[in-house]
Parts: sequence; C-alpha cells; structure tokens
Amino acid sequence: MNGKMMKFSALSILNTLLALPVHAAPVEDNETFAVYNNAFLLLCCVVLLAVIVPALISLQRMKKKVKQSALTDADTGSGNLAFFENQFNTIVSDENRNGYCIVYLCIDSNYLSVYHGENAVAHAVRYVADVLKSMEKKGEFFARIAENGFALALCAQDDDETVRRMEALTRELNLFFGPDTESSRPYFHAAVYRMNGTDTNCGFL
Repeated sequence: MNGKMMKFSALSILNTLLALPVHAAPVEDNETFAVYNNAFLLLCCVVLLAVIVPALISLQRMKKKVKQSALTDADTGSGNLAFFENQFNTIVSDENRNGYCIVYLCIDSNYLSVYHGENAVAHAVRYVADVLKSMEKKGEFFARIAENGFALALCAQDDDETVRRMEALTRELNLFFGPDTESSRPYFHAAVYRMNGTDTNCGFL
C-alpha cells in the first residue's frame, strides 16, 4: 500500500468516526452532550493521527531504504548496475549525449588471488570504488556493474580531454599496491567508448 492509499484510508476512518450516530439525550442536556461528544470525537481523531502519522513516516523511510538498497552495491557502498542504468536514463539526454564517454574497468581477480591472496580482490574492488568516487565530477556517475567490473560515465568534450582524464585515473589506480610489489603488482587498463547521438540503450553500451 503506497502513501496516498494509506492517507486515503486514514481519512476514511476519520470520516466514519465523525459520522457515528450519537445517543439520544434529554433536550435540556443537548448542549452539554454536544460538547462532550465533540470532545470525544476530537480525542479519537488526535489518538488516531498520533498512531497513523508516525506509521506513515516510518513506512516512507522504509520504502526509501529498500529503494536505496536495491541500487547499492553491498561491498563498496557505491551504485550497482540498476543505479548506473537509472542515472544514465535520468542524466544523459539528447542535448548532452555527445559529451559523454563510457569507461569500463575490469579487475583481474584470478591474478590478484594467485599473487596476493583472496583478500586482495575485495581490497581492489573497494579501492577502485574509492578512486572513482574521488575523481567523479559534476554530471558524472559510476557503478560496480559486475563482480569485477566498474562503469564510469565520463564527461569530456574531446579526445584530448578524455585521454588526460583517463591517464589521471589509471595513474591513481596503479598506486594500488605501491612500488614494493613491482614484480607482481597489477596494472589497470580501461576501455573507453565515446557516445554519439544514437547511443540511448544503456544495457547495450
């Protein structure tokens, strides 16, 4: 039941209470009875609202948390594929589509597991998410769209700007294990696709 339906139900209950028949009273006591009757109905309304309003607020918060959870990657706290598609359909338009590039980063989990242990994969996933978040600019968005893959919608007006941004990104990513593991450290690479006016299908991209 959504918020509007619950509000409608609450109003229906209030209308029912207000429409309840009152008991007959002697004519001389009508005025006193009406005062007590109205006070009783007012008390019922206050009690009912005191119960319904917090319940509605709690329901809205719960729905927001559920929706946010459905768009969030549990391991990194960043967005997931559903989040990326939602952002793509909301932010990217016919007017700005040509100014975007889609970047895909893939982590070689097998290599990391063999040379650096199982924990290295989880470490790398969180590291990539943190770097992408720190380098994200206005109008850009990223998400973990696969177990070992991240996508970034990068704003760049031309290829030179794209190259500069990607060099900065990979330079930061390649600091992952530092110089002490030069012989077995992972190196990050990215695939970049510049969008055109016909690229409207996020799933296909």
